[in-house]
Amino acid sequence: MARRAGRIAEGWCYRYWSANEEGAMPEFPPSEIEISDLSNFALELALWGSELKSMKFLTEPEPARLEKAYELLYQLGATTIENKITPHGQEISKFPCHVRLAHMLNKAGKKSAIIAALLQNKDILFKSKNSFSFKLNKNKSLNSILPSIGLILILLAFLILSGYGVYEMLHDEELSKLMKFSLTGLYFGFIVIFVGVLTQRLKERKSDKYIGVEK
Repeated sequence: MARRAGRIAEGWCYRYWSANEEGAMPEFPPSEIEISDLSNFALELALWGSELKSMKFLTEPEPARLEKAYELLYQLGATTIENKITPHGQEISKFPCHVRLAHMLNKAGKKSAIIAALLQNKDILFKSKNSFSFKLNKNKSLNSILPSIGLILILLAFLILSGYGVYEMLHDEELSKLMKFSLTGLYFGFIVIFVGVLTQRLKERKSDKYIGVEK
C-alpha cells in the first residue's frame, strides 16, 4: 500500500481510508484477467484459432466471463456460434480499441471516428488532482487561461462537427434505419453525459481547496 515510501528513502505514507476499511481490504489486488473485459482477448483467441485449454495462464480466466465475451462477439458478428472468426471479426481485430467501438468504426466508417475517440478516453475535461505539485499560483497570467479557452473551442467544434456528421448519416441512403437510430442515440447520449459531467466538475471546482495551485 505504501508503494515506494520508506523503501528507497525516508518518507511519509498517508492513507485515505479508515482503519475499519483497511481491515476489509484484500491482501493483494485481483489480477487484471480476473476483472477486465475479456472481449478483445476472446477475439484474439478466435483470430489465432486457439482454444483456451491449449494455453497456459498464471491465472485462468473465469469460464462464465469468457463465455459472456464470446456471446458479445457473436452478437457483433465477429465470430460464429462455434467461436470461429468471421471476415467482420478479422476486420475489427485491426482496430486498437474495444470490440464494440471497432464494430462501430467498421460499420459506420470515418464519420464515427470522433465519437469513438471520445468514448475511448476516460476523462476529456479536466486533469486529475493527483498530478498537482503544491506551488501556489498567486499571479494568474494569460498562459494559464489559454488552455481552458482552447479546450472550450475544441469541444464546441466537436459538437458542431459531430452534429453535422449525424445530419449527414441520417441522409445517407446506404445506412440502415437501425444504424441511423443507434448513431443518433449515441450522439445525443454523449451530449447528455457531457453536460452532466461538466456540471458536476464545475460544482467540484467551486469547493476545490487547491484551486489556486499550479502544476
